[in-house]
Amino acid sequence: MGVSGLSTGRGGTGAFRRFRFWVSLCVVGVLFWFLMGALEREAERAERVAVGVVLNQVRSALVIKAAEIRVTGKGRYQGWAGTNPMALLRSAPSAYRGLCEGTGPEPGQWCFASQLVENGQDGES
Repeated sequence: MGVSGLSTGRGGTGAFRRFRFWVSLCVVGVLFWFLMGALEREAERAERVAVGVVLNQVRSALVIKAAEIRVTGKGRYQGWAGTNPMALLRSAPSAYRGLCEGTGPEPGQWCFASQLVENGQDGES
């Protein structure tokens, strides 16, 4: 017999096996909880990085378009105001939904608003 009165022999008694099962289940549950937290943090970090990459691509496309306008002398910068910058990219991001309609895109999606939109309402502020 063990110190607690539970058999620790080979195979053990039914009570000791149940005790080991519950302890193992608790340990696995705690490990799973920590794993889910880490996965959530990494998913958020990956999304921030992806957004940063897309913004840098748009920024680069705008710089190239501005240089093209300046070098060729065709057109004016003001003529490009309100133009959808995603049209300058070779391929739009997978979460991009085109022009905004209604209240805007679902969470995690992007759209282009031809007018300034703040706090979900059209207009100036």
